[in-house]
Formats: sequence, structure tokens, C-alpha cells
Amino acid sequence: MKYTLIIIAFFLMIQNSYGQIVPQGFLVGPEIAADSVIIGTQIWKVKNLDVTTYNDATSITNVTGNLTSITSGAYSNYNEDAANAVTYGKLYNWYVASSGKACPVGWRVPSDADWIILTNYLATNGASSSSTASTSNASVAGGVAKEIGTTHWTTPNTSASDAYGFTGLPGGWKDGSTSTYLGLRGQFWSSTDYSATVAGAAIRFTLYYDSNDLIRASDQKYFAFSIRCIKN
Repeated sequence: MKYTLIIIAFFLMIQNSYGQIVPQGFLVGPEIAADSVIIGTQIWKVKNLDVTTYNDATSITNVTGNLTSITSGAYSNYNEDAANAVTYGKLYNWYVASSGKACPVGWRVPSDADWIILTNYLATNGASSSSTASTSNASVAGGVAKEIGTTHWTTPNTSASDAYGFTGLPGGWKDGSTSTYLGLRGQFWSSTDYSATVAGAAIRFTLYYDSNDLIRASDQKYFAFSIRCIKN
């Protein structure tokens, strides 16, 4: 009888879609790759996007000059230097962020609501996952989201703890033709349009070297910001 039970238990083991061997009747969450982290109910990449093609293999246009008149998907490297993308990722306009195919298959550019959920979770030590914007939470979530130290962030990198492993980086941005704020700000697109009545603007979220804020605001769609992907 003892050996029969062992054999039955062996055949009740199954292989899930992530290659893990688990017994039937047990719930196992998705395997988390080295470049992603679970934060509450969300799974985030821990690096900024650094691709030159969409997930359908079509190219994203590289614009080395002025982005102001561009109304389709485009990217730039900070100061037109590809070496910056190795650490900070590339800078993309909102037309890439809203394309639905910027991130790897199975991932997406976070919406406004996704970012708000993250902000509230970080600010309340996991006590809130509300998708309703909170000014008080925005004023304390930034430090929790930032990479610690001053290897990439400019001193003082206020209140940085990276408590949940988001590892926010200050990739700066490109406003028209000028790259600025590397080391000082991390500006991240959401996939959400600002307003149907306000042409040309979309929602972004920003981390700062000298504050604890994770600020929700809007900017022109031709600006080039970082993109951080979230799992579907």
C-alpha cells in the first residue's frame, strides 16, 4: 500500500506552462523572470524598455532630430547616444506607448489606472491597491519606487528605498530636440490619453532626484519618455 501511494502521487504531478512541476490541486503563481518583480497584484519589468521594433517585428522610427512634428511612433536615445540606452532604456514618444505593441507579447504599457494602483500600493506599504488617484500617496511613493544610491540618481536621491524592487531610473526625457534631466528625473508614459477635449496631451508619471514624489501629470505626445512594461 505504501508503494502504491507513492506511485499515485508521482503521476498526479503535472508540469505547468512555466515548466514547473507541481502537484494537482495546488495553485502556483506565474514564474517571475529575473527582469520582473511582483508588486501587489501587478508584475512589472524592472528595466526601462530598450527596443527598436514593435512586438510584431515592425520597426520603430529612430528620430535623431526634432520630434515636435512627429505624429507616429518614434524613439530617440538620450543625447543621441546609444550607450545611454544600455542603462536607462530608450526614450519613446506617446505614439509608441499607445500603439498596443511596444512591450513584449504578454506585456503592455501601463495605463493611467495601472500607475495609480502602483502609486497607492507603494505609498501605503501594500494596504491599498485603489485605482483612484491620491495626492497624499503621490507625495510619498516616489522614494519607494526609486533605485537606491547615487550611481544613477543625482545626490541626494531623496528617500530612495526601492522597497518593492521597482528600481526606478532617471532616464531623463527629450523635449522636441533637446535631451535633458538624465540623472534627475524618470519620466514614464502611460498608455492613456489625457482628455478627448485636450489635443496632443497624454498622462505620464515622474520620479525626482530631490523629492519623494511620484507625480501624475500630462505632457505633449511628441515628448520622448521612458516606458516601463507591466504584465497583462
